[in-house]
Amino acid sequence: MMNIRKLAVLGCLAVSTMAGPAFAEPAKVAIGYPPATDFLAVYVAKEKGFFANHNIDATPTKLPVVTNIPSAVVSGSIQIGMTTVPVLLQAVDGGLDFVLIAGDTGYVAAEYFGEVNPDVLVSAWMTTGDWAKKNSQVVKDFRAAIDEGLAFIKSNPAEAKEIEKKYLGFNSPRFPTFENKAKPDDLKVFISIGKELGLYRTALDPAKLVLP
Repeated sequence: MMNIRKLAVLGCLAVSTMAGPAFAEPAKVAIGYPPATDFLAVYVAKEKGFFANHNIDATPTKLPVVTNIPSAVVSGSIQIGMTTVPVLLQAVDGGLDFVLIAGDTGYVAAEYFGEVNPDVLVSAWMTTGDWAKKNSQVVKDFRAAIDEGLAFIKSNPAEAKEIEKKYLGFNSPRFPTFENKAKPDDLKVFISIGKELGLYRTALDPAKLVLP
C-alpha cells in the first residue's frame, strides 16, 4: 500500500505539472523603432499591458536611423525591428536572414504611393528567420498584442494621443492608417522596381520573406 509520504509527493508533482504553463517566464523582446507615429500600436501595447498580457516582456527601443535596425537585429540587441520594404530587400539580397512578421502602414507613405497602389505595404516588423522559427509563439503573441493596440487606438484616440506624446514628445496632426498584416504580394512591386534599376544581385522570393 502506498504510504502517505508517497501520496504527498505524487500530489505535489501533479499540481506542479498542471500549473507549469501558467508560471512560464515572459519572453524578453526588445523592439526597435524609429520615432514616428506610424508605430503607435507598439507604444500603446506596451503602455496598456497588451504585451504583458501575452507573456511578452517588451522593451521598445528607439533607433532613430532606420538603416541601423537590421544590424541591431542581427547582433541581438533587439529581437524585432521596424523596417521599410526596400531596406529589408537590400539586407536579404546581401545575405542576411530576415522575415517579415507583421505589417505596418503609415498615412504619409500610403498617400505617396496611393496612385500606384493604395494598399501598398511600406514599413513592417521583421526579425531573423532563425529567431522566428525558435519563437513562433512569441511571434503570434506579438501580432495579437499589436492587434489589441490598434483596437485601443481606434476606440480611445484621446488616450492614444497622450501615449504618442509620451514617446515622441509631440502629437502628429492625425493618426496613420494602420495595417497589422504583410503578404508576399506586398513585396512584388518593390522587387520588380529593384530589378529594373539593377539593385539586386540575387533572386528574391517574396514567399520566403513573409511569415504566414
